[in-house]
Amino acid sequence: MMNQRVYQESQQLITQLFDLLAEFASIQKDHAACLAENRLKNLMNWRQQREQAFRRLRQVLEQVAGLAGCDEADRQRLLNDLGKILENEKQLAGLAGAQRDRLQGSLRVMRKGKQALKGYSVYQGGSPRPKYLSNKG
Repeated sequence: MMNQRVYQESQQLITQLFDLLAEFASIQKDHAACLAENRLKNLMNWRQQREQAFRRLRQVLEQVAGLAGCDEADRQRLLNDLGKILENEKQLAGLAGAQRDRLQGSLRVMRKGKQALKGYSVYQGGSPRPKYLSNKG
């Protein structure tokens, strides 16, 4: 009876682990699509979303590591899923780096444009001149 309960609990943990792995992979896929399509509106929320998913995943992984026995098929599936997640992380890092480079290039172009506009400014000396002439001094 006790062994049956332990077995059921371990199966629930393993199922929960695979669900969390699928959720994390889905987050990766969504973030990669957003980066590829230049949809960066929710960029600030990504880090928090990924950290929460990773924290839950790590907690369940620690619990699964403490299990006495794990089915070989589950172990192979786990290794396969973790390998895919690591591969997706590398691709996501590449996409993020490419996006960063595009943004840096855009900033350089904007700075050059800003400098060019300053050249046309009436106030090239830096401080604005008076708009009227004073006869007091």
